[in-house]
Parts: sequence; structure tokens; C-alpha cells
Amino acid sequence: MQEGLGSAAEQRKAVPFNWTLNIATQEFSYDREATHPFLFPNHSINSFGDWLALMSPSYRHDIEQLLESVCQDQHKRTCVVALWEDRHHGFYASFSAEKLSQYVVQGETQLIFEVKQDRQTMHWFDFMLRQDNCGVLITNSENKILACNKKFEQLSGFGLGDLVSLNSILLFEEDPSSLKTPKPSASRNFLIKHSSGELRQCRAASISLAFLQHPDISFTIFSLLPSIKHSIESSILTKKAFGDQLDVIYQRQIANTIYVVMTLSIESRISNFENTLNDVMARLKKCRMFGKIKDNFYLACIECSAPVNEKPYRYLHRQINYFFQELKSSHSEIYQSVAKGRVGISVLGVDASNAKMAVTHSVQAILEQHSEDRGQHIRFFDSDLHRQIKKRKLLEELISDLIETKQVEIKYQPILDTQSWNISGYEARFELPLPPALSSTRVELESIIQDLNLSAELDVIVQEKVFKEQALLQSYHSSPITVTLNILCQHEAKNFVDVLYCLVRQMRDYKVDPHQFYLQVAPDALRSIATQDINMWQQLGIKFVMDNVEISNTISTSLPTERYNLFKINPNYLESLAHSQMIHKVIKTLVDECHSLNVSVAIDTVAAINDAKLLAYLGLDYMSGGCFSGPESVDAIPTVIKKIESLKPSLLKDEGVVGKNISTLQNLCHAQMPHLDPSDTVAAAQQYFLSSEIEVLPVINHRECVGIIDRACLNLHLTPRMGTDLETTQENLMWHRPVSQIMQLSFTKLDAKMDISNVSSLIEEEELAFPWVLTEGKIFKGIVTPNCVIQHFASSYLKRNS
Repeated sequence: MQEGLGSAAEQRKAVPFNWTLNIATQEFSYDREATHPFLFPNHSINSFGDWLALMSPSYRHDIEQLLESVCQDQHKRTCVVALWEDRHHGFYASFSAEKLSQYVVQGETQLIFEVKQDRQTMHWFDFMLRQDNCGVLITNSENKILACNKKFEQLSGFGLGDLVSLNSILLFEEDPSSLKTPKPSASRNFLIKHSSGELRQCRAASISLAFLQHPDISFTIFSLLPSIKHSIESSILTKKAFGDQLDVIYQRQIANTIYVVMTLSIESRISNFENTLNDVMARLKKCRMFGKIKDNFYLACIECSAPVNEKPYRYLHRQINYFFQELKSSHSEIYQSVAKGRVGISVLGVDASNAKMAVTHSVQAILEQHSEDRGQHIRFFDSDLHRQIKKRKLLEELISDLIETKQVEIKYQPILDTQSWNISGYEARFELPLPPALSSTRVELESIIQDLNLSAELDVIVQEKVFKEQALLQSYHSSPITVTLNILCQHEAKNFVDVLYCLVRQMRDYKVDPHQFYLQVAPDALRSIATQDINMWQQLGIKFVMDNVEISNTISTSLPTERYNLFKINPNYLESLAHSQMIHKVIKTLVDECHSLNVSVAIDTVAAINDAKLLAYLGLDYMSGGCFSGPESVDAIPTVIKKIESLKPSLLKDEGVVGKNISTLQNLCHAQMPHLDPSDTVAAAQQYFLSSEIEVLPVINHRECVGIIDRACLNLHLTPRMGTDLETTQENLMWHRPVSQIMQLSFTKLDAKMDISNVSSLIEEEELAFPWVLTEGKIFKGIVTPNCVIQHFASSYLKRNS
């Protein structure tokens, strides 16, 4: 970031460091080893509060406001802060944050420059950053923008997060490098290109920060001059300028940011329409850029964030709605003109790889409207995306109507007790009577309901219907059964509490026993709820289920057993159940730990009887899934009970659960052999070998063994200093090398189905080297070590002499 960073310590300071903060628990984490020694070696930083303590009250206020805004709208934000370790040592840094999940915020802190002067002497700098009558821009010798104040953001139309690392030349009509002087320069006039395309005339003066030992950094002050006249053609971006600027922004895009290019076909009789339109678009928060193609065709770009692994159309639909709502509230006449016209949409990263292609596609979408559908106001170039968003719009209208009129059906998924394979309870699931053409997954329906803010209303409707049917449901069973209710509004703390209080009132009204009900919520749902509320509900007899439990996270952290009575394992683990014996050991470890804390464990979506028997063998208490029965209405429960009774004989048989053909080599394998992925690190491999039971580790890629690592192989790459205070930088890097770079590529492969009687000849006659990797075709089935063979011979000897 700065020139002249010669030493390794100085170079480490220039690297931004990442951090995460849990808003609910205030848990703060960052790479202490990589950051702390180089920034504040004499200061203890263990929490986010410790970071805030390094700032003045005004900067702390900035951070608090930034985090509050990030949590509300999920957009990434950046500000400048000053961090002071003591009176004579501090840093100025850019502080960025964005929302990662409901309670977790992530960000990075990037050093701007270090100060080794009295803190009082920097008050002028703090004062200038907070000026609202002049813009401040900080750049390095390569014209890269390091920071700016809020006034400069207003002058340019870009946020600090967009400007950082951008070449400042792109913002000016002429090269601003002439402002860089060691002494205060004479003020000059500059034309700044606003994000809307408007040219703004400013007076600027600059000085190098050489007196702070940073001669490569320039501090420039801008003040806006009275408006100068420009033609509409020069203030509205041309098609080419729009594409060029969008390409720059797109190349520097933040992860999971989507850019939407819209071509607007507008005909209006409003006087001075084009000038008014340009002025309105420049004021819209959702409009990132605005331009013109020709005649009545205009261009607009909006951006939106999409969480990882989510389909983009959900967020595109919402953000486009926000854009038009903001336009309507800003200028109703302009909105009416745009609404009467046609809109063509292209999405960068979906149907276009660059700005020029996106503009072309958005224009083509306009033309397709004229040729195909005269009644269509908005059209996406990507036909699949267009179909999805059109479907979503129809779903939103239909779902709103169904919930308002309480046209909600309840289906019951049976839950089996693995000790007796009897039905112990049901999970109540809502179903909406949708036409076949609008059939959707449950995840998609729930996302729409949440976007419409109807989760709480649906929860109350479901609870009421379940309480009405509970007596009939219980009448089919001779012993008490439980009902699990999914709480959709769990991500909205206030609605969550209101719904649960409503649930308690309804239980009293319908005279149902709270002890027969479980409430199913996500792992983080109860963190924001007051302990006294949770205690009150539990004292009434209501039990909580933690849904979608991630095994690895749960084992590595303390289990919140005081709030939950049952853990439901993420069903994604079922995919690797059949071919990964390592997952068996992990599940067994979790189950044993939960049972020691008096917490039950369940899993749903079990599709095969053999999987059910294996999971029961591993100790799970409850399960449900298609292999038993799908969700059915309360009237169909007698049929469900008969079906499950017919399955009991096969569920109670023992064969086929974990047994193997004892006459094959596979019987020699370790029952639960851990393995590595090629991308796993040397540090991960070394952790496995801390156990004396591990002799060798196979490296598995797409279920095929591509290499092996034994202790001798690993030790070739380790030194006595590694893991101690004497460890060098080069040795530290070794921990992070992937095992694919050190594994043995040559090893013995044998057919897993080979008869076990061949073991002696394989050793004595063929002299095959250990370990033996067993396969079926290319699929890895296990690994045989010398210890396995010794145990086999010892067992055979004892049987012959018994």
C-alpha cells in the first residue's frame, strides 16, 4: 500500500487483516499471530471492545453507526479510523464491514499510514477528515486512493469502499499528479466526474505527508465551485463511458455482489425531462450509474448483494423493487414515465461477462418485449432468470392471499424412536395449495414468506391448526406422542418472542399439554432471546430442538445443552454415510457426548432402510424420512401407522448394518479409518498422527485414493523446531503446504473382494509392500497395515486352538 516498505515487519503491516464479530455474543476473532505483533506488540487485544478502546469517542461512534447500518441493509461499508496504542504511536486505517449471517459481521482493516508523533499533533488531521465543507482525498505515489472523507464521497458520488485502491486519475478530467508536491501547492481547478456522469468543478490544493515520514502519501483538499454549465450530453454518461466505468467497478467487485444493467425505454412530455431524469437518478441510492444510449433509451446500473449458495433471482427481484419504490418516492412524475415504458435487464456474471455485453443484452431484452409480449413491462435477457422472477412475483401474490385467508394445510411427518421403531411423534409442516405450474421447494417458499414479512402470521396459523387437530392425532396412539413445530420467524427476535407468547396463550385456550411440544429452531435462533423468557417457556414444559446441527462445529465448541433438549443433525451428512467410514466415528462421538449431557439426537430425510439401521447402530435416538413415510394429513395417519408396522421386521433385523463379508480382504481393514483430502494441510495430517492408533492416512479425491502418507513420509518434512518458539518463517510455511505435495504416489493396490486366504501368499511369495490400499474399481474401500495382518493371524491361531 505504501512505497518503501522494506522490512518484513513493514510489509506485514501493509497487508489488510480480516476479522469477524458475533453481534449477539460479542465474540471477536482475528489472526492475532499475523497482526498483533506488527501493529500493537505491547497492547493486549482480546475483544472488539479492546479495539474500540484504541479509538477516540468520535471514531468509536463512527464504527458503531457503521455496524448498525451494515446489520440493517447488508451492504458493505467503509470508514477511516485512528487507532492509538499510546500517546506517541498510532495508525490511521480504513475499516470495512459487511454482514455475513444473521448475527455475524465480517470485515477487514487496512493500514493507511503509521504515526510516530505526539497524538495531539494529529488533531488537525482528525479535524480535516470530519469537515463537511471540503473534500479530503489521500493517495499514494501511484495515484491509488487510500482514503477520503464523507464530503469527497458526496463530490464523487462513490462510497469509500468503492474508491479504496482505485486509480484517482479515473475521477478527474485531467491528471491530478501535478498536485503532488512536498510543500503546499497553489490551488488549481479540477473537474471531478460524478458517478452520475455530471462534471463538477472543484478547487484543489495538496501537500505531501513527508513531515510525517510518509513522502509517498499526498493529502488533497477539494472545495466545490459554483456550478458551471454543461450540456445534457456531457453530464449524462454516453453508452461508451457507461460501459468503461462499469467495467472498472465490476473488476473490483466485492464478493457476492451482483450488478444489474437496465435499459429504460421512456417517452415523456414532462418539460426539461432529460435534465430532471438525470438529477433524480443521481440522487437515488440504488442507482449506481446512469447513462444514455440514444433517443429515448437510457441506461441505469444497480447493485445488490446475494448470500453465498443462494439463487440470485430472489435478491434481484427485491432490489429491483426497491429501485422503483425509491424512484417513486423521489419523483412521482418521473416514476410514472418510467413505469409506462419498457425495461430490459441484463445481469453481469449471469448472462454477461462484461459491461458492453450487458448493455447489448439489456437492449435486446427491450426488443424481445416488442416482438413477443406487448403486455410485459420488464424483461430479463436471460430467459431462465426471467421465468424464475416472473414465477416468484406470481408466488408472492398468491402466497400473500393464501396466508391472509388462512388457506394453509398441515401435514404430519412421523418421527420414529430407534429403540422400538414405534412412532414417538410428528413434525408439523405447512403446505400451501399452489397450482402445479407454481410448485416450489420448501426452501423457496420459506424465503418468499420471509421476504413478505409473513413468517409470524404463518406461524400463528400453523400453531392454531395443530392445536385443533392434536386430540385427533393423539387418538391414533395408545401412548403420548409429541409434535414438533417449526418456527419460521425465528430470525426476527421481536416477532419470535411475540409468536412464542401467542403459542402459550393458544395452548391454554385449546387446553393442550406443553410437554408434548417441541419447537424447532436454527442453531443461533435463541442467542438473541432473553434467558428469563427461555426459562419460562421451558418451565412450562416446552422443549427446543436445534435444527441443522453441523457436527464439526458442535464437537469443537461447547454444546448449549441448557437451552436445547434435542439436536437434529444436518441431513447433508447422509450423502457420505455409505462411502465414508470416518463419518460414522464422528457421528458416534457427537451422539455419545450428547447422551452424556442428557440431550437426544435425531436426523430427518432418511431415504433408505439400511441407512436407518446404521444410524440406529451409531446411537441416534430419533429419525424420520421417506423410507418410513412422507408428510400426511391428520386423516391419513392410520395408513401411515400401518405402513410403519409393516416395516418393523426389516428394521429389527441385524444383518447388513455394519457387517462385511468376512472372507474378503476388506475384513482386515480398520473399521473407521480417517482420510485426507488433497487440499488438506501438513498441519492437519500431523494432528491425526498425534494418535498412536493411526499408522497411515490415505489421500482421497472423489472417492479414489490418489496417495498415502505415513509417519516416515510426514517426518521427512518436519523439523524439531516446528511448533516451538524457535520456528522459522520457512518452517511455518511448511504447516500450510497441501498434503498433495508430500504424499507418496506409489503404493500397493488390491481388490477389496479378494479372498482373505490369499494373505500369506501375498506376503511370502509376492512380497507386496505395506500398506495395501483396497479398492472396488477406482473406489477406495479401505487400507490394510501390518498391524491388521498380525491381528488377523493372531485371531486365526486362537480360533484353531480353542
